[in-house]
Amino acid sequence: MWLELFLLDNAVMNALLLRAAAAVCSAKAPFWRTLAFSLGGAVYAAFAFSYPVMGSLPMKLLTGLLMALALPAKSLRAYLAHALCVFFSAFLTGGLCICLALALGGRLQNGALLASVPLRAALWGALLASFLPRALRAVLARNIKAASSVRLRLCHKGKEYLLGGIVDTGNFLTEPLSALPVVVFYAPGFPGSGGMPVVVRGAAGSAETVLYAFKPDALYDNATGARLNALVALAPAPMRGVEALVPPAALGPAHGGK
Repeated sequence: MWLELFLLDNAVMNALLLRAAAAVCSAKAPFWRTLAFSLGGAVYAAFAFSYPVMGSLPMKLLTGLLMALALPAKSLRAYLAHALCVFFSAFLTGGLCICLALALGGRLQNGALLASVPLRAALWGALLASFLPRALRAVLARNIKAASSVRLRLCHKGKEYLLGGIVDTGNFLTEPLSALPVVVFYAPGFPGSGGMPVVVRGAAGSAETVLYAFKPDALYDNATGARLNALVALAPAPMRGVEALVPPAALGPAHGGK
């Protein structure tokens, strides 16, 4: 049983090391590569427990270089940077584990760490905590997307179009003469309507684009049935993931409009 626990403890420490290294160098640590290298390192540690030469400094440096392969690199320079992060994280996590081992009943033998139950729990907790930021970002991103999504019903020239869009809080696009907000949408096959020119200014240094806004026969928030007092303009190309960008002013005060 001790061998299984030894392998498990070392695999957890290796995974924690790789997660820390990935965070330090802002690299992605794919799950399957992290798992494979963590288990491989644990097996190596098991052999090093019986053959001290495998725990010598040159062999430790070599295993560190091999562990760096868990972080994908597109160039030799990136790989070397990842290797430095792995060594830094090894010093950091190794020192922390030694301190915890001495404080929580573990011990070192032949250069290998034998963990106690409290130390094992601490290592598992640290590893699980390393995944929390990403999980929280994913949950928050889904919540923000759901809160900002909107469905529009556009009526024009006897036809209706249902558009899935988002409320773009950075969109203050208005038509200068009427001061009405402008909803930008993409709908292949929509009949061209000419209209009033509206200048769209991008980020600093980017070129300006001119869109032509027009008043549709009717525009509704499909969820509430509220009629929107806004102009619409055709986007020249598809927009990533949405059919319409809706300024908050088009939806009224509840969404930050006037």
